[in-house]
Amino acid sequence: MVKVLMVGHTFSVTAYRKLLKELSLYKDLELHTIYPENWKDDFKTKKDIGKDEKINVIKPYAVFVPHMYRFFYPSPSLFFKVLSMKPDIIHINEEPGSIIALQAWIWAKLTGAKILFNTYENIYRGQRFPLGLIYKIVTGSSQYALTIHEECVEVLEKKGYKGKVKITFLGFDPAKFVKKDVTVLKKKFGIENFAIGFMGRLSQEKGILTLIEACSKLKFQYHLILDKYVNTDFIKEMEEKAKELNVMGKIRYIDPAYEEVQDYINMFDVLVLPSQTTPWWKEQFGRVLVEAMSCEVPVIGSSSGSIPFVIGEAGLVFEEGSAKELAEKITKLEKNEVLRRKLIANGKERSKLFTWKRIAKDYYDVYKEIEQD
Repeated sequence: MVKVLMVGHTFSVTAYRKLLKELSLYKDLELHTIYPENWKDDFKTKKDIGKDEKINVIKPYAVFVPHMYRFFYPSPSLFFKVLSMKPDIIHINEEPGSIIALQAWIWAKLTGAKILFNTYENIYRGQRFPLGLIYKIVTGSSQYALTIHEECVEVLEKKGYKGKVKITFLGFDPAKFVKKDVTVLKKKFGIENFAIGFMGRLSQEKGILTLIEACSKLKFQYHLILDKYVNTDFIKEMEEKAKELNVMGKIRYIDPAYEEVQDYINMFDVLVLPSQTTPWWKEQFGRVLVEAMSCEVPVIGSSSGSIPFVIGEAGLVFEEGSAKELAEKITKLEKNEVLRRKLIANGKERSKLFTWKRIAKDYYDVYKEIEQD
């Protein structure tokens, strides 16, 4: 029996706890997890996934949330709970250059647990003291790093990490994201024409202005469906551009809870993820792409970060920032039914790479390898 303590603030989000459920199915794994009771669930979930007696969940109060590099748990009782737990492995599902990673490292040193960590950092940049020092301490003591793309591996190597690395992904629930009839929902929003959809944060780096400009170049009737995920100041700038380019009248806003996302994705004739790299950010994964693929909705994504890899042969990729090329890709998809059917079939198959079940198996294999080292 391998006793694993998983430390990760992301499990405060209901959608991510599906990974814990899948890991709990391994009978030779004893799973414990710690995540903050006071971390906001930005996925707007309405319900929990339910209690599982196979997972020991500890939800202490954290300070300095929601800053992922600075938060930690001040509770003395938590310290003694971890010591009495005596884990074999502490899985730091956090960036290694963070205060919580240092706290977990201390627990590992006091309990004799082996360490692995996750990192999604795909742009090389230094960290100010003490976070840079913490990064070296945690990575230097770890048996394994889990990441999601070759770019992340390159950053690890540039920062001097010499341990083992496994590329795995973030996941989704394929039982949830399936094709369905949403005629009633489309009627509610007045969707009668070709539906171009975007799911996620409306912000500059998500390439929304490129999408607006691309839509202004289209020569057929369409609706642009935007997820009003977070109502930021950027929306005003976006709407001004949409009015200037005569796109505003085509926009339909949606605001689904996470449990409703699959219904709204099914309204789309194409899902577009037009992310645009900045000096401080690059698309790390793009979960909505695989969710759309699983719903049998064709996808188009930019060349930012991991998007081309996630899409593979299951969608179309355009050069980030190029509204002209994006408009051409959308038009090509709208006009070519054979291409649509091909991408739908390819997308459904490719989405199987990104299920939580598949990710849990990757994690489990790493745990067993670490145990045997």
